[in-house]
Amino acid sequence: MLRAIAAEDKGDAAGKCHRLGVSPAALIKAGVTEEELAGTDLAQPLLFTVQMGILAALREQGITPDLVLGHSVGEVAAAAAAGLLSLDQAVALIVARSRHQHATRGNGRMAAIGASPEAIAPLLESCGPGLEIAAINAPAALTIAGPAPAIARLCQAAEAARLVAIPLDLDYAFHSAAMEPVRAGLLQDLSGLISAPGTCPMISSVTGKELPSAETGADYWWRNLREPVRFQAAVAEAARQGARLFLEIGPAPVLQNYLRETLRAEAVEAAVLASLKRQDPPGDPFPAMADRAIAAGADPRAARAFQGVAERAALPRTPFARRPIWFPRTVESARQTDPVQDHPLLGFRRGAAPGLWTQWLDCLAQPWLGDHMLFGDAVLPAAAMAEAALAAAALIHPDAPVLEVSDLAILRPVTLAKDGALELRFSADGEGGFALATRPRLAEDDFTLCARARFAPLPRLPASSGFALGKTREVPGAEVIGFAARHGLDYGPAFQSLQKVDIAGAGAARAWLSLPAAAPDHAGFMLHPALLDGALQGLFALLLGQGLGTEEAIIPIRIGRLCARRDAGAIATAEITPGRRGARLFAANLTLRDAAGAIVAMIEDIWFQRVTRPGQEKLAHRSFRLDPVPSLPLVATSAPVDLAPVMTAIRQADRAKPLTEAALLLEAHLAALALPALRDTTAPTSPYRAALWRILAAAGAAELVGGAWQIIEDQPLPPAEAIWREVLAEQPELALDLAWLARAAEELGAALKGEPVSAPPPPAQGGAKQALAATLLAGVSALAAAWPADRPLRILELGAGTGAITKSLIKAGISPERIAVVEIVPEMADHLRTKFPKTTVLQ
Repeated sequence: MLRAIAAEDKGDAAGKCHRLGVSPAALIKAGVTEEELAGTDLAQPLLFTVQMGILAALREQGITPDLVLGHSVGEVAAAAAAGLLSLDQAVALIVARSRHQHATRGNGRMAAIGASPEAIAPLLESCGPGLEIAAINAPAALTIAGPAPAIARLCQAAEAARLVAIPLDLDYAFHSAAMEPVRAGLLQDLSGLISAPGTCPMISSVTGKELPSAETGADYWWRNLREPVRFQAAVAEAARQGARLFLEIGPAPVLQNYLRETLRAEAVEAAVLASLKRQDPPGDPFPAMADRAIAAGADPRAARAFQGVAERAALPRTPFARRPIWFPRTVESARQTDPVQDHPLLGFRRGAAPGLWTQWLDCLAQPWLGDHMLFGDAVLPAAAMAEAALAAAALIHPDAPVLEVSDLAILRPVTLAKDGALELRFSADGEGGFALATRPRLAEDDFTLCARARFAPLPRLPASSGFALGKTREVPGAEVIGFAARHGLDYGPAFQSLQKVDIAGAGAARAWLSLPAAAPDHAGFMLHPALLDGALQGLFALLLGQGLGTEEAIIPIRIGRLCARRDAGAIATAEITPGRRGARLFAANLTLRDAAGAIVAMIEDIWFQRVTRPGQEKLAHRSFRLDPVPSLPLVATSAPVDLAPVMTAIRQADRAKPLTEAALLLEAHLAALALPALRDTTAPTSPYRAALWRILAAAGAAELVGGAWQIIEDQPLPPAEAIWREVLAEQPELALDLAWLARAAEELGAALKGEPVSAPPPPAQGGAKQALAATLLAGVSALAAAWPADRPLRILELGAGTGAITKSLIKAGISPERIAVVEIVPEMADHLRTKFPKTTVLQ
């Protein structure tokens, strides 16, 4: 970071800061503590040193400014970059400024307020005296300085006025009357300051205008210390002068939102980039920094990589003698460039031997799968899962004439996204076990187990019982498909294989099938999923007029036993015999035959379940039996648990999170969602409803009148969807969190009415889960610290997943023996037992 000083002084670069009494180079190399950085006498010279180092490194990469501006102390480095001050004078200025400013430590505090100067004026007057606007950063972003008690009153008043107010962790009142005592000393120390003509314009954040070189003497730098920072005006002036690329120079980006908000207010499209970031990878960051600047519009001609204007050149007209050259294969080699596709659904083999396969499915690459819809979503048919299990069995047992798949349990539906691919992993072990797990393609999430089964070879098909229909009535396939569509199961052209169903009076039926033109051909399939699914559709003919609710569908959840001939022909008919039946479950047996009447496969004990459209579940569908049992005697305690420190820790952890533009927009998004939900007066009173009223009140759209909440009609909010789309457009990395919020918005009405709703956790890779986990960890840690010594402490974590929160609890000092976790996925529970051997894992 000392390249700038070294570039202008070939001697001891750090010596130019001798007035500090310590070498900045030595400090940067050794590291400094947070306590040391809290004082301006050290922090500001180090910041200046880093800024000059970045400027020099960018200059080496060919990136130089056309115009500069700075925020408060940043104007010193800006003046040096513009050539208005020599390096010697800039060093003398930063040392004198920081030393005198440090003398005011403890004479006030500062706070960031989300308001305009006009909106904050009444609060400054009522909460004063001594409060001043220290910085006008953006159209609705101010920094206020003043005495500590007045700052505390201001924050409370701002929150009551529904304004964002964040106290800053600074023991100073910069740009206020607290600076007046150092005026004489600073002017005396800077009396010999001489400005230079400069090499590029500098926009002053003291005046908001271009700074003439003759006005950069001691008086100007006193004003820089004392007067408000007019950063918004400076950025607007830079934009008016044609600036369209703003590159923030500093160890971490802090001005990005101010720049974007001001440029948006000025209706100017410009790129806003940061230089260094805390999350930068190891290594030299400056080549990539220069590349980003060039890609955003910086002049590339001075860059190291620039070698003049590119010239088109034709390839030599030489014929190529192409021939493949492959490495010799071994038993351990894995084919990466041309992997073996063992089956259209099972996918590609991972490794030389079968046992693990990977497939990628989406509705664009395999459009026929998008024709199988459940409640509007494309889902992988149970017939496809059964076909994949048969294919795995056939590869493991290549000589078996008949293959058996048993106990196929569908644990959760496999939903195919419309705009993304799904990675499927099929696995088969040496003991006949089969599993299907999924995750989004290119994601680093753990796989989610969706189905499991067992398979085995058989010498022959089981004996078939007789099947006779007698007198029948015919139901056209179109009628059955229409009935399914009315109940949430939409079959597109590729899955309209059912031609008709003949039904006997006893309830048995025969379904007639043919492969649709929209489906793939028979090649590679044992039991074509479109035909097998059509056989299962035949069961719907038996349900016509059975009182199935309009918001209910029938889906297969388990296949007890499926036996299929390896060399059989295509399915032409299906003989359906109903089995056991309950209120929400029923079973059936099927015999599948080819066009010649030969048995292709037999299915025994396939179970179907009624499912309700999401958001339409009724409490009557869930029944519980309550058995009273004697309670254990309570443990005598010396004192109740004090929850005040816990709530304080949670609030502090929440306030410690950076207040970004996206966070403010998402708060407005939540308020916009709450508004129509709270207009529904049929929903009962609940904690959720009370929380939504408080959110709406914080947005200025509701108020308490006579102890009851009322919506303020003259405070319109932007549409929730418009806010959601704006955040997605500006922060695409929040896509996972935004999808989670969209799901929550769909469930909001049902939740307020007390109806059961699905409540998936935040996405593992999203920022919401990390933020919630950090807040939760702060509260639990505080609770553990405040827990009475004479009472046992146990922590129960529901849905531990990969154990990230569990690991954080242990890292925070909580003994693993005090933690119990609950996980319903068996494989994940086993993983947690291995990872945390001293923690109780309940399944």
